[in-house]
Amino acid sequence: MTRASLALLFTFSFIGLAQEYTAPLLHNGSLTKVHESNSNRAADGTFDSTFVYTLGTLSITDLFDDFSSDKFVDYNVDYGATGVTSTLYYHLMNDAGTMELAPGTVLCDSSKTHRIEVSIFSGVSTTDTIWDFAEVNIQRNILDEYPVATQSRTLFAECYVTYDTLIEGAPDPSPDTVYQNTFTEFTQDSARIFFATLNDNSKIWADNYACRNYGLAYQPWSLGVVTLDAVDSTGWPYAIGSPSAYGTADYLTSKPINMAGLSDVYVDFIYQAQGNCDAPEELDSLVLQYYYVTEDRWINSGWSTPGNKPFDVWDTVHYPVPAFMLLNGFKFRFYNKASLSGWLDHWHIDYVRVRDNQLPGPINFNDLAISEPPHTLLQDYVSVPWDHFKNVTPSDKMIDEVVLNGYNCDNTDSGQIPGAFQVDFMGVTDGGPYSIGVTSAWSVGITEYPVPIASNYAYDNTITTDPQATFDVKMNIATDGAIASKNSFPDNDTTYFQQEFKNYYAYDDGSAELAYGVTGNRSLLAYKFEAYEADTLTGILMSFVPSVEDMSGNIFLLTIWADAGGEPGDIIYQDDFFSPHYPDYVGEKNGFEYYTFAGGVGVVVPETFYVGWDQIEDERLNIGLDMNIPNNDKIFYNTAGTWQTSSFEGSLLIRPVFSTALNYTLHNPEQTFTSEVNIYPNPSNGIFTIDGVNQDSYVTEVFDMSGRLILSDVNSREIDLTDFEKGVYIVQIKTENGNLIDTKKVTKL
Repeated sequence: MTRASLALLFTFSFIGLAQEYTAPLLHNGSLTKVHESNSNRAADGTFDSTFVYTLGTLSITDLFDDFSSDKFVDYNVDYGATGVTSTLYYHLMNDAGTMELAPGTVLCDSSKTHRIEVSIFSGVSTTDTIWDFAEVNIQRNILDEYPVATQSRTLFAECYVTYDTLIEGAPDPSPDTVYQNTFTEFTQDSARIFFATLNDNSKIWADNYACRNYGLAYQPWSLGVVTLDAVDSTGWPYAIGSPSAYGTADYLTSKPINMAGLSDVYVDFIYQAQGNCDAPEELDSLVLQYYYVTEDRWINSGWSTPGNKPFDVWDTVHYPVPAFMLLNGFKFRFYNKASLSGWLDHWHIDYVRVRDNQLPGPINFNDLAISEPPHTLLQDYVSVPWDHFKNVTPSDKMIDEVVLNGYNCDNTDSGQIPGAFQVDFMGVTDGGPYSIGVTSAWSVGITEYPVPIASNYAYDNTITTDPQATFDVKMNIATDGAIASKNSFPDNDTTYFQQEFKNYYAYDDGSAELAYGVTGNRSLLAYKFEAYEADTLTGILMSFVPSVEDMSGNIFLLTIWADAGGEPGDIIYQDDFFSPHYPDYVGEKNGFEYYTFAGGVGVVVPETFYVGWDQIEDERLNIGLDMNIPNNDKIFYNTAGTWQTSSFEGSLLIRPVFSTALNYTLHNPEQTFTSEVNIYPNPSNGIFTIDGVNQDSYVTEVFDMSGRLILSDVNSREIDLTDFEKGVYIVQIKTENGNLIDTKKVTKL
């Protein structure tokens, strides 16, 4: 993105079709600082307790990365690890630099430490500066950074200025005055530097500015890519708050490589601009550089590319390394030029390798790979409440098949070999391995690889009584010797994910690639959910994401709608203007904020309901949009009295939370009121008896299946529904201050 266009971005909203929009994010919320940088300076201005790392030298055979696994050097070494050494440096040393001065030593610079003699004769004064304080010659180690710089200094142990006054040759009868003065003080201190050698040849990248990921690129060739953008390893912009800032952003740098004795060496890789994120514009660029060992400097290789490219195209690069640079210690790196004030200008790189004895011309990576990981084995949802799943027939909720996208980057088609999938629970196999059948050839490019699920497997909903469960799913596509020549890198043939059952429904994978919203005063946004059963909502998890403008001060009214023929209908709940909500940005990896209802009470919802808001102001609110799972048919917006479905494929980061026995954020069991509430007979002709409430005062509320409150009573032991229609009703028992005791379903015959 150019500086001019970024200025426009900050002046005008990104508007999509009608009055809905997507916009780039301010930062990458999926990142946390998982790698320690290779830094020799500590935060407090001294190198004390920091590491100096020596990286092992790679051979050319080590130089391949499809980013399906983590090949970045991990600098988080423990101080007591095997092979770690250290050196202790003292600030003040003797003149020879062979021995440290005593602890507690304080010295001062000579320009501030001396005696001044004032002589007065016949009213005329003269002033002499006398350097009669004891000099100390030292060696001073500067502990700000490593390597340590050393100074030779002459200092003084007396840190003051003395004034002696002589009047007509005689000392002033009053005591000499000693004045404390401003001086530079040098105190004894120390700093310890640690040394570690990192020789793991499976780790090939020396820095961690670029982001390895599975979801930012569009139709990648393998599992995982590396992305260069305008945010650092913590996910925040290099120049946050400076809209016009532009320059070099991320680096991706190899460890040293021994190229001595090699010839005809080429660097190969593929790259894509934009993908699922923000498009680099023509002024932006991706650059390849080589490190020239002889001159100890980086040189542009001659290869670079500007932005302004199609978002879905992967280009192949086969670029030579000059013969004069083929030395031991050679390195290469990518960097990008970008606007530095947001999560902008994305470049994705894959299939990086270095080979010798190559010829110019087209190249072949000879690989079959899973392109993108699956997210769920359930129909529609990535996660559902375990309490709800336990009340259904599991096979009814399993997806018919998972379609894996496989990519053949060979030059010719290939046959398929059956793969398999397996599901584990707490390390024990719950299902499989099941064979994945062969349906077609591996065509060049993307091939859909169907994995039948419902006919093979269903999650066991009796496996635990805990309020949550997590299953581990493994899927593998075809690999064997028959196609080995077309499948050079088997690591990317297997993918893993976890199916979580907690206390919420989720369509999304937990990370946002873009911000989504609508504009216009009193615009409405609604997100459709079809729950496994009617129940009580306790709140909504939402991930608002910062974009080019801060929306955290904008008001919205949290709203729940019933269904009306496939679109939002009657309002079940809405905030009032005395208790509105605001977008909150959560400062943690893929963070969600929990939004509660007025009074902290739950809201009964039918099986089909809509979650969203009525926004009070014109500006967009920027909810996170997951671009990897399309659910735009469930996103509704209303800016002019008519509901429309979204034109932007993706899933909103909105998750309705139900009244299960889980804490909504920590996923730990909540403290609940001791109660064995029983409502009987059930079903009945309309008269129900309540038993087992262990509270002196309580409230009984009855809701119909649309979520409408139809009856409320205090301390009643009986529910009378004789005047209401036949059907299922939800009964909530609450304490007098609104805390939920229990929820029951009753049926009137």
